Amino acid sequence: MIDLFRVVPFMAGAKKGEPGHPLYFPPNQGMARVDNSSYYAVGYLATSGSCAVSENFGFLTVWDSRMLRPIKTLPESRWAVVTYTLKTESAIFEMDDAANLQRLKIRPSRVVTRDRAITQSWALKIYKNSGSAGVSWWSFYNPDWSCVGLWDLSKLKVKEIEELTLENSWVEEASRATNKPIFK
Repeated sequence: MIDLFRVVPFMAGAKKGEPGHPLYFPPNQGMARVDNSSYYAVGYLATSGSCAVSENFGFLTVWDSRMLRPIKTLPESRWAVVTYTLKTESAIFEMDDAANLQRLKIRPSRVVTRDRAITQSWALKIYKNSGSAGVSWWSFYNPDWSCVGLWDLSKLKVKEIEELTLENSWVEEASRATNKPIFK
């Protein structure tokens, strides 16, 4: 079993399968790193809360209280880091393994490229040929962190839900690692 993390717009009363529930994963739009909606649905997670915060908010220039406002479609929601436990027999295919990159015949720079045709291509190859539960790669924001694209979301169990604040240790660590100062 491993722990995985994700930042979600959380609503305490949301039912499973509905927006605001910690096990709700929005449909893939085809624009994210390992999307291939014709073949599989994928949920995006991280191996640390700090990575999850960075992946969710790293694109923002300014980190302040405005980033923690509820999303417009769920005005009653609050941003939270959800910790999940993943119980699976299948391994996660690790892109930070030179042997795996060699088998796929791709260079390390092609792993975190912003060219989605490239990343979606290697993801589909892994999905079809590896028998893995998902794939992981290093974070664009900090290569010491790992992101995970998980294909079998049924094995995720909610372990903990923690509302985000600017004082949250994961927000502070993500701020330092991404060089995004927090303005309180």
